[in-house]
Amino acid sequence: MLASAQRKNGQVEARMLAMADGLFNEFDELPVKVVFEAISSARRTLRLQRSPATPTAVEQLARGRLACMQRA
Repeated sequence: MLASAQRKNGQVEARMLAMADGLFNEFDELPVKVVFEAISSARRTLRLQRSPATPTAVEQLARGRLACMQRA
């Protein structure tokens, strides 16, 4: 059971890293710190809403914030 939990966590972490990498590539003109903060803020928002912080949900929120910053 422990091995399957570790494997699942590893898969989620890999998907999170892939999502973050995609955001860094898409918003490469923004400072790295801004992208990190958008991802962190998205995760925090989902936690406060008691929603699962899946890579897809985090990406959706972070992308919205970053797109607004990109236009400014």
